[in-house]
Amino acid sequence: MKNNNNKFDENDEKLIEMIGNMSNVLADNGEEDTDMLDILLDSDNDSFITMFDENNSQIKFQQVATIPFNENVYAILKPIDYLEGVEDDEALVFKIIQELNGSSLELENDKRTCQTIFDKYYELITDPENN
Repeated sequence: MKNNNNKFDENDEKLIEMIGNMSNVLADNGEEDTDMLDILLDSDNDSFITMFDENNSQIKFQQVATIPFNENVYAILKPIDYLEGVEDDEALVFKIIQELNGSSLELENDKRTCQTIFDKYYELITDPENN
């Protein structure tokens, strides 16, 4: 889900379908064996996250934040490449799924969870103790 001034767009279902079909997520850090969770939790990481759709087209994302919530970890990612239905000032929330063979990203499609993740992010960036 995306956030633009705390509003959700009516094209969310189309976006969920398109992003839900993306696979083969990797980071542009030159290290093929690095787990996605390690990359997302690395505070020094400035690599783009690249996802591939069913046509093997790539879309690059910039990591905005990693937010723990309800025993899960979420990543807020902003598309670098054009992504239909996502404006330039919007970002998406992905749940980090930990599996035996590594971690993967899944677009979060629960609007309340997404709003909570964005709210937690806004708290982090506006709280003077975190700066």
